Amino acid sequence: MALQFDRVPKRMGTGPSTDMGEPHRDAWTGHLVDDAVEVRADAWSRSGPPAEKTFWVTPGFEEAVRRHLAQEIAFRRWFPVALVAVAAGMVAAAFSGSTRVIASGLLLLGASILARPIANPIPVGDLGMRDSRRLARAIGLALVGLAVGMAFLGTR
Repeated sequence: MALQFDRVPKRMGTGPSTDMGEPHRDAWTGHLVDDAVEVRADAWSRSGPPAEKTFWVTPGFEEAVRRHLAQEIAFRRWFPVALVAVAAGMVAAAFSGSTRVIASGLLLLGASILARPIANPIPVGDLGMRDSRRLARAIGLALVGLAVGMAFLGTR
């Protein structure tokens, strides 16, 4: 069975607003749906500040998409600061040579991912917003588990 890429929008949850009869990929679940509704909300673009974009969403998930996009906009301002702080902490921990200090840096990174499970556009485009948040949370949980293991099994 050949895939028909011309029927599926190129970006997750976006598509031509003139073609209401075609199935659209739901921005929240990542599934192809026939009854998607158009949701307009502010979202970050790669080239500048938030702008209104159109997303296709299964009825009932409109509020979840709006809430996710609002969290993404709020966190985007602090993301570069958090990234530099965590990276600097991890470099300092690596130079200290202490596995417990490294574990505390991994714990901080995992906890921050669990608190704000915002994924980049690639998993969102492939999986949908809901599943990319789940993937981010799973990665955060794995980092917390790794940090706890390092703290208990560490020698220094």
